[in-house]
Amino acid sequence: MTAHLFEHHQEPDLHDVYLTGEADEPECLLVGCSANALWASRGGTRGTGGGMRSITLDGEVLRLELTPEAADALETETAFEVRLDMPPGMTARLAAVLPGMLRRVTGAPELIGF
Repeated sequence: MTAHLFEHHQEPDLHDVYLTGEADEPECLLVGCSANALWASRGGTRGTGGGMRSITLDGEVLRLELTPEAADALETETAFEVRLDMPPGMTARLAAVLPGMLRRVTGAPELIGF
C-alpha cells in the first residue's frame, strides 16, 4: 500500500490515525486506540482486535508486525508495509502522533524508529 494522505483524529477516549492513497485508490489503513484497546482496519471493513507486535517507521516506510490472527483479519502477511509518499512534513507529523497516541494503551506494540 502507498499512503499519500494522513489524518489524525482525537476525542477524549479515542485516537485514530488514517492513512489513505489517492482519491481513486480504495486502499486505506486505520490504526485506532482507546486506553485499553488497540486495533487496525484495512479497506474500511477488515479489522483486528489487537494483534500488533510492533510498529516501525523506517524512513518513508511504516511497517506493522502482526500476529498471524491479525494478519488473517487484515488479509495480509504478518508484516504489512505502507510506503509513505506524503507531502513534506506529514511523515514527521505521523512520527510525532503515533507514540503519543499509543503511550496510553495497555499492552501497546513496540515502537521502532520513532
